Amino acid sequence: AAPPPRDPPAGALALLAHEWKDAHALAKQCCDVLGSSTVTTDTVGAWPLGAIVLRAVMKALLGQMPPNALGVLVPAARATFQYDPVCAEAWLRCALVGSDFPAPGAKPEQKERLVKELLSSRSDVQKFKQALKKFCAGKKK
Repeated sequence: AAPPPRDPPAGALALLAHEWKDAHALAKQCCDVLGSSTVTTDTVGAWPLGAIVLRAVMKALLGQMPPNALGVLVPAARATFQYDPVCAEAWLRCALVGSDFPAPGAKPEQKERLVKELLSSRSDVQKFKQALKKFCAGKKK
């Protein structure tokens, strides 16, 4: 049996955060997997893996992971935007589903603003990070 991996959440997020700029065939495969593989729930229906990645990162930023994980979380979220922008937008909109996310009473206008901010700042690391942190309760670090 293989030994247990060291820091499995951070390792998995680091893999998700990798930018595949020079590996176009691999980037396409990653995009296809994130878009076509789904998880189905009774209440929401089918979620593509890209949406699950974004939702999980946002939940972690909301306090389900320690603040020092920010250095791995934001790149993992940003990496999903390296693929087709249309797919990234669809994944993000799916990840934002629910009136209680990120907090009870979340307004559709806030979510729409986040979609626009993240799509427009996907090539600017600082702006992307600031928009995501601001939406997810302004977590510091």
